[in-house]
Amino acid sequence: MCMDPLYRRAITQGVVGMAVFVAFIFVPAGTWHYWQGWLFIAVFSVSTIGFTVYLALYDRPLLERRMNAGPQHEKESSQKIIVSLIILAFLVFILLPPLDYRFGLSPVPAYLSLVGDVAIATSFRPLRVCASSHVRRRALAFHRHAACTRLVAYDLSCPAHPAGALLAPS
Repeated sequence: MCMDPLYRRAITQGVVGMAVFVAFIFVPAGTWHYWQGWLFIAVFSVSTIGFTVYLALYDRPLLERRMNAGPQHEKESSQKIIVSLIILAFLVFILLPPLDYRFGLSPVPAYLSLVGDVAIATSFRPLRVCASSHVRRRALAFHRHAACTRLVAYDLSCPAHPAGALLAPS
């Protein structure tokens, strides 16, 4: 049985990305005994894996676009700069907490680490809602164009989509 090349690429990028995350967190921390790092990796991994699986099942074109992300894939130079700065900021935000932990610069209460991880986990919810509303909207539009005699409503749960109204059948 042969695996779909897109899925193989997603799995490979996920495994390599996980190894990079582990290095970016535990090398600066200077120890494997950094529970906040382990918790972050667990929360971030489960969230990204869940979203990737969701895209693989329901929105393959969006998964393909996500797999080709980065400044090298942007056409406009301004977008290349913006994407590069976002990646740099992300790396800084990944590297600073373990360095802070290692050198004991600012002791953070455990509950704040937990609040941060909850925020990370919940930040993936709008992504899933936007992707799922896109898929539902396409399905509803297709259903309407297939001479449906019932009213069809656009899903308004994602703010990125224009506010749709009930569509009367033609």
